[in-house]
Amino acid sequence: MSDGRTITYSAAGRLSIWDTLDHGREALLSQIEQILKNHGCASIGSPDQELVESVDESILTLTAVMAKLVSRGLPTWVDHILESALLGNCPGIQTEELSVSSNDRIVGHKFIKSDIEGRELLSAATEILLLSFNVESVILNENLSSTDHTVSEEEDAFYTAFIERYGQVTSSLLKRQIKLEDLTGKEQDDLIGQRVDFALILPHSSWVIEIDGSQHAEQDQIEIDNRRDNALGAAGWQVLRIEAETVRENIGEWFADEWEAKLGQDDQDFLLRDLPTQELFSSPKYQTAWNAIIRPHLIHRSLLGLILALRFEQIPYSEQLRLLVLEDDEPILVDALIVFQRMWVHLFRLNSKYPTPPRFEIQVMREGQPVQKLGEGITLKVVQEVESQYDFILSGSKALTSVRGKSQLELMRQVKGPWIEIRDAYSRRDNRQLLHAWPTSYDLAGLDESLRNDEEPAPTEIQSRQLDSLRYFLRALFRKKDFWDGQARVVSRLLSGLPSIVLLPTGGGKSLTYQLSALLLPGMALVIDPLLALMKDQIDNLHRASIDLIGHVSSLLEADEKEEQSNEMQNYRRYFMFIAPERMQMDDFRNIVRAAAKRVVISLAVIDEVHCVSEWGHDFRPSYLHLCRNLRTYCSWDSHTPTLVGLTGTASFAVLTDVQVEMEVREEESIVLPKSFDRKPKF
Repeated sequence: MSDGRTITYSAAGRLSIWDTLDHGREALLSQIEQILKNHGCASIGSPDQELVESVDESILTLTAVMAKLVSRGLPTWVDHILESALLGNCPGIQTEELSVSSNDRIVGHKFIKSDIEGRELLSAATEILLLSFNVESVILNENLSSTDHTVSEEEDAFYTAFIERYGQVTSSLLKRQIKLEDLTGKEQDDLIGQRVDFALILPHSSWVIEIDGSQHAEQDQIEIDNRRDNALGAAGWQVLRIEAETVRENIGEWFADEWEAKLGQDDQDFLLRDLPTQELFSSPKYQTAWNAIIRPHLIHRSLLGLILALRFEQIPYSEQLRLLVLEDDEPILVDALIVFQRMWVHLFRLNSKYPTPPRFEIQVMREGQPVQKLGEGITLKVVQEVESQYDFILSGSKALTSVRGKSQLELMRQVKGPWIEIRDAYSRRDNRQLLHAWPTSYDLAGLDESLRNDEEPAPTEIQSRQLDSLRYFLRALFRKKDFWDGQARVVSRLLSGLPSIVLLPTGGGKSLTYQLSALLLPGMALVIDPLLALMKDQIDNLHRASIDLIGHVSSLLEADEKEEQSNEMQNYRRYFMFIAPERMQMDDFRNIVRAAAKRVVISLAVIDEVHCVSEWGHDFRPSYLHLCRNLRTYCSWDSHTPTLVGLTGTASFAVLTDVQVEMEVREEESIVLPKSFDRKPKF
């Protein structure tokens, strides 16, 4: 969502250790996810120029894939290397390597115990998200809650009284004239564009406060107010309405007798106590909450901001970039840059059509070693005085969009270069969607050949690096340590745009091959499943991997639910779409798929239980006839047709021959078998 100089986006990240909680503590994971989701909106912006999307096809495709990886879940797992580093700073949490309990099949850590109760950890995490670390930044920005929208004298009086009672910094949580749809997370036709007077998020409750003049006693206005209140209530907001006369005459009494009486004790204490100091945030409870919950989230959210900054030409592309990073609260942007660079390097190894990853020289103004190597292509320099010009300046803050820290306010006129601001955004919308990109194929044909069987030559150095990069994404996205028999071959073929027939035993990891491939390609994957139970099983597996932009259309859905799923698919908001084969025989649905393919590329078309195509098999399904042809016809975009992949756990040679004919693939290499099977027959 963009207004020209600002783009609002959604991303949230978390550690995968929370998935390993013992039975009875799963509620903690749910609460962590809700906290992060509520704070999943952020923005990138420029104080002095419009945001213009790049016209470079390679940049657009690269950033579309990177954004897809980061936004695959809300929240989703952070980079596994980052997770290991963060856990090293969580003395209050005890973990063990998952490789021990998984026979070296899973990477990551298992939660053992915490010295801090879950309730205290959640409370500390919420307070960190709500309050800026840097009080000076808030005070310097006295226009924090100013608005260009017309407000009443009573609203000004209420805001002034709130500051007097609760202090300048705590009052920065009170937001004025926020759009209703930003608070509810959805648009309602009769309420679009409407705003609330005040919104306030506290650690344990969320409030909308409305100042009502005499017109709110009229019947028409009462009906509008009721619709607004119901929409807000459904989104978890409690609505308080105050008569304008009360604000003018005794607002102080109202705070004490009405407002605070409605708050829980924890929220009362939060409002009325002294602002937590930096020393308090350094205590074990807050430090553990910071490193185990908040820091991974903010790094992951900032990562998507960097990707969008590259896409919208705020990060100028060059193979060598010198930048200044300014953060007046806890530093997170350097960590985000490390993950950003790491993802880019691995994608470039797999696909040389992408731009070469730049080498970053990052300058920061803080204490520390003068020069540090932070990874491949990243150098950090600690400086006491800044230079006059940089390739770009990156300003980050956990505080609100309008807050600029002391360092930025002092240096904006002194330092030249594009300024990029990454900020928190006061919204609960889910702004995720697939970004436009051209189809792409990766340079992995040689890797496929080297993996084909033991008789082939050993992989070259380039192919070994490509396999390592595939393993990086396997571990980062699914926490699997290595590929099983045949999986790497399938992934390398699908990323290369080569149609494939995958014959692996049940439990052999067939689904993971298309799931990993789909996430590394732009656009959407369309998955054909003949049974609702199979469809549900695959969707559940994706959810367990913290991937949630998934849709399905089946006979179990009502008509309005099917329409909603189809609309979401056409609006770029489905990374995986599951359908029954019969859908591709229906003209209305085929037209929906064709319309979706014009909006967002369908990179993969997956046919599960592909043996059903063969009349020689006992599972033959008439709905599978002409399925491949229909997928090519209706899922095409311009001259691009999706890569077809057929999955099966059992098939005779006769059935495989039918499948090859239907999929129009004749090459022996298109069939992927486990090495434990006999050699493939010659067709």
